[in-house]
Amino acid sequence: MIFLNTSSLLIMMYVLKVKPLTSVYLNSLEIFNELMFFVCSCAIIAFTDYGPPPVEVMGEEVDTTVDENEMRTYVGWSYIGVSCLIILISMGGLIIISLHAIYSKIKEKCEERRRIA
Repeated sequence: MIFLNTSSLLIMMYVLKVKPLTSVYLNSLEIFNELMFFVCSCAIIAFTDYGPPPVEVMGEEVDTTVDENEMRTYVGWSYIGVSCLIILISMGGLIIISLHAIYSKIKEKCEERRRIA
């Protein structure tokens, strides 16, 4: 897990410094995706059985599994929400770029027909 987080941070630093992609939008999208990957990889620890030892209240052990299960449920839904956000932003940008390209082609064809006529 440390390797995943470190590699994600290194990739973000590389993209911020070098800007290897062709447009500002693609570089920004890559940074956003890496940031979300970093957040999701940090949240993975919540799905493990690792946790604090059982708590004693007034000499009796308190079962914390209910709280842990509830926390895992919230983290799981957050994980799903972040994944959906990534998909929506990536697909939304792709749709906008595609619509803009289609509009440009149609406009170009219309101007070409006006010149001919």
